[in-house]
Amino acid sequence: MELGWIGPESLAVCRSLLLPAAAEALERREPLTALAVTEDGLALGALAAHLEDGSCVIDSLYVSPEHRRRGVGRRLVEGLEGLLAEGSEAAELRLSYTVTLPEHEAMGPFLAALGFAPEEDEGENIYFATLEQAADGPLFRRTGGGSKEILPFARVDGALLTRADRTAWQQGAPMARGLLTDARTDKEVSCALVRAGRVEAFVAFDHSCCQRLTLACAWSGAGGPAALAGLLLEAFRQAREKYPPETPLAIQAVSPASAALVRALLPQAVPVSFTYAKPLDG
Repeated sequence: MELGWIGPESLAVCRSLLLPAAAEALERREPLTALAVTEDGLALGALAAHLEDGSCVIDSLYVSPEHRRRGVGRRLVEGLEGLLAEGSEAAELRLSYTVTLPEHEAMGPFLAALGFAPEEDEGENIYFATLEQAADGPLFRRTGGGSKEILPFARVDGALLTRADRTAWQQGAPMARGLLTDARTDKEVSCALVRAGRVEAFVAFDHSCCQRLTLACAWSGAGGPAALAGLLLEAFRQAREKYPPETPLAIQAVSPASAALVRALLPQAVPVSFTYAKPLDG
C-alpha cells in the first residue's frame, strides 16, 4: 500500500472515495489537503482536510468496504498527522460525523484507537426517531382539541408565509432563507400559528437530513416558546395521517434549550452527530 497526494490527475481515480463537497473543492483548487492510499493503481481509501481557526478539520474520510481492517484508515490519518508535524500551525485534528448507516457506528471506536476523544455537543446535535416513537412521547398525552389558529402551510396564504420567512430569517432563526415557500418543504406537515392576519410562529418540515422527515426549523416568534408545543403536536398529527408509523424522523437541535426540548418531547430520540478531536504535539 502507498500513501500519496490526490491531485488533479488522480482525482478521477479517488473521487468515489470522497464526499462530493470535498471532490468539488479539489476541482476548484481550494486549499485542501487530500491523501489517498493506493495499491496496484487502485484507490483503497481517501481523506481530505482543511485548516480552520487553529484546527485541521477532516472533511472526508472513507475506506472502500472491501479493504477495511487493513490499516488503510489509520494510514490516512497518521499520514495527515505527519504532514502537520512538518510545520503546520494546527493545534489539533477534528472530525465530525453523523451516524446514518450501521457502518458509521465503527467511527467512534476507530477514532478513539487513534487517540481522539469525543467532545461535548453543547446542545448542537441531530436526533433520530420514528413517528411511532414520537407518538409514544409525552407530547401526545396532552388532552383537548387543537387550536383553530394552527394551520398546515398548505392552508396558509403564500404571502403570509413569505413575510414570516423574511421576519424569521432577519431575527436569526436557524433556517435557509425561503424555507417556508420552498417546494421541498412538506406543506401538509409543516404548521403555522396564524393570528390577526400574520404568522406568529411555525414549525417547518422537509426531507433534508438523510431523506428522513426532518424538522428543519422551529420558530417561536411572537407566539413565544409556549406556541411550539401546540405547533409540534399538530404537525406530528398531520405527519401520522400522511406517513406510516415507521417513518424515520430527524430533528436538529441548535442550542442547549432546543436539545432539552427534544429530549423532553421525544425521550426515545437518539443523538447521532459526534465530534472527535486530538491534540497535536508541537
